[in-house]
Amino acid sequence: MEIYIIGKLIGEFRKRKKISQEELSFGICAVSTLSRIENSQSVPSKKLAESLLSRMGITASLSDVPMNAVDMKRWLLERKIRDSVFGGNFEFKDSLDEYESLGDMDKLEEQSFLFYSAIYEFNHGFDMEKVLGKFEDALRCSIPSYERESIPTAQLLSNMELVILNNIALSKHELGDDKTAILILEFLKNYYETRQMDRSLIAEGLPLIIFNLTNWKGLSGLYEEALSLAEQGIRVCSEYKCLLHYPFHIFNKAWSLCKLGRIKEGEWHFRNAFINLEYMGWHDEVEKYLPQVNSDFNLNLSISDFTCPKENFQ
Repeated sequence: MEIYIIGKLIGEFRKRKKISQEELSFGICAVSTLSRIENSQSVPSKKLAESLLSRMGITASLSDVPMNAVDMKRWLLERKIRDSVFGGNFEFKDSLDEYESLGDMDKLEEQSFLFYSAIYEFNHGFDMEKVLGKFEDALRCSIPSYERESIPTAQLLSNMELVILNNIALSKHELGDDKTAILILEFLKNYYETRQMDRSLIAEGLPLIIFNLTNWKGLSGLYEEALSLAEQGIRVCSEYKCLLHYPFHIFNKAWSLCKLGRIKEGEWHFRNAFINLEYMGWHDEVEKYLPQVNSDFNLNLSISDFTCPKENFQ
């Protein structure tokens, strides 16, 4: 993408979606700044351009946005940390320290730094109240009006803001406040389902939101709701080709069926879930959950049942 059309692209999409400059820019830049960007009088930073497009539900390649040396280093570090998180590796403290050592940050860089710092602390046993506070501070970088007991229902949200809200819900859950956690997740689910968004953004967020919501509905004893959500999760994963979460939604369907007394159906779906987990290389997950499933529902599933050669899946 040529840098001189980025502003025109943002303005074009904004007008097409009938979004005001005030709505789009709220919390992340001044209206006058957005106006200059749209009129090609100013070139946005990479993070600002991504946030503006993301709030409109759009993903775009921004490889041609100019970056100075510090911006480039931060961008590469953030990508490295993000890849580490997606891979389930939370040992990225050195990268966080390097990110911080590069000097002053703008509000969106600070948001990323606070968010990934909270992710690190969440996965290393830090005090959960402080972790929650850090996630909330990250959200306030772009939504300054956010308060602990509120959900920004009227706000356009970027992908980062949606992810932060999901992690606020996770922190609430860890602190025992499942009522608020579920309310946040139900809001996020509705946001993904009702906003016009690129398929890639939906695929990245909605399956995880449904998965978390299914878990907490089930743990609250709402098994019929959990079953319905698990079935929706399977459909969403199939539609958007989200293989990462697919076997976990099947597992939740199996668990919900068994909790509702439909043991034979549940057993079949457990087999399906474990086979898919093995195929995707999640052997540790199979070893972790198989004994618990057998014990909870008086089943006799064996790990040897799920180690089929991959060619059987072709």
